[in-house]
Amino acid sequence: MRRGIYYKNRVVVVTFHDMTTSHASHWSMTPSAFQADLDALESNGFHVISNRQFIGWLQHRNSVPPNAVLLTFDDGYQSMYTEALPILLRHHMTGTFFVIVGRQDQHAPGFLSWGELKTMVHDGMTVASHTYNSHYLVNVIGSNKQFPVFDTPILVNGKKETEYQTYLRDYADFRRARDELQTRLGITVNEFAWPYGWGTDLARKAALAAGYSYIFTTFPSCVTPQTNREAIPRIDIGYSNTTPQQAIQDILRAAGAHVTVDGGKA
Repeated sequence: MRRGIYYKNRVVVVTFHDMTTSHASHWSMTPSAFQADLDALESNGFHVISNRQFIGWLQHRNSVPPNAVLLTFDDGYQSMYTEALPILLRHHMTGTFFVIVGRQDQHAPGFLSWGELKTMVHDGMTVASHTYNSHYLVNVIGSNKQFPVFDTPILVNGKKETEYQTYLRDYADFRRARDELQTRLGITVNEFAWPYGWGTDLARKAALAAGYSYIFTTFPSCVTPQTNREAIPRIDIGYSNTTPQQAIQDILRAAGAHVTVDGGKA
């Protein structure tokens, strides 16, 4: 199908993770594959919008172009600086980077440093929160099921947390992440993305109390002017085996657009 208008007044938010030449995991892709995705978006008439445009649209202060896409990146791997950033700049595009803030304080190998984040902000990228240090799973007390640590009580000194203690733990983590990003980078942080894609109502209340106004999930849909800002949907197209054509079709499916495009250069 030739370039055209596939959808209007809605935004598809897409997610990427790590970028490596080795395909280290299902959640990583090569830099050349990422570049091919951006090439496919451009050649097929999609418009990558900035975070500022996206938030302004949600606040009903501006419109967005047809076929609008917002690029997001989870976890804060160092490849976001070494690989993704140069490709974005070559395409004159920006992205929103949700980082696990504790990784910067810990100087964790393979993750972004504070200096690299400052450069990314200077280059027009948006940096937001993916928790301070709550990106891991724990066993639910009394079962073998695993939940995100912010979504379930844990044992403290041998005793199960009360609901209020869980709330306070979540609040402290979420607030610390926001405060450090704002202080270290000199930015305002209003956005938060759930690790593993979702949070309980208790965790959501803690995130709101910590100062976040826009909370991103991994519910596979598109964003409309009526979307709940506390449950913004996203789709993941950063898999190791996803082709540009598949990525384009996933975007169209999320937008509810019943068309087919090649996914290559027009």
